Amino acid sequence: FYEGSYIEANFSKHFLKAEVGLNLMPSLKGDVSYRFQSKTFNEEVKERDLAVNGVRLDAIWNASKKFKFWAYYGLERANARGADDPDPDVKDVSYDAWDITLGSRHYSPYLRKLSPQLVVSLQYREIRFQTTKYGDIYRFGRRDSNYEFRIGTAWQLPYMIGLDIDYKLQAKRLDPYYPSVKSLLEYDSNSISFELKRRF
Repeated sequence: FYEGSYIEANFSKHFLKAEVGLNLMPSLKGDVSYRFQSKTFNEEVKERDLAVNGVRLDAIWNASKKFKFWAYYGLERANARGADDPDPDVKDVSYDAWDITLGSRHYSPYLRKLSPQLVVSLQYREIRFQTTKYGDIYRFGRRDSNYEFRIGTAWQLPYMIGLDIDYKLQAKRLDPYYPSVKSLLEYDSNSISFELKRRF
């Protein structure tokens, strides 16, 4: 957003992941991964170019034939091109973030031909913007708390068709340096999705 007019932003994104896994017990496995992502924007908003480095720890526990549980923990640091520009009007969208996800999957013993499953997960993600440009009222000193709750079911229908139904609740809460932006950026979102898949 510049001088009262909007500028169209386009970007290309590249992602790289290296992962190592280990069977800790017959029913428990874990892995650690390094993730790199780059975003390159068009010339008009090139200060938003990002290099994102992250580490994630995963653990999956097959508790029984009926239940599976998992936990993910991740750390992320994003460095933006705008951080190196001394111009106070050039935005710096750099941030540090961490997140944790807990989830479970239940394999129902009933209607075995349809293999019904119930999935529940809860995620918390915190983002701290790192800009030192106090004129950027939308990011300076701002911390975001993001919540996501998901519940869904999956079914194997005849003719190798899979049906997934999901409900997702998302919420963003802000702890900003400038309170006036709080009501502009906070939100609650509800969504329901249906997905049909066929194996060949």
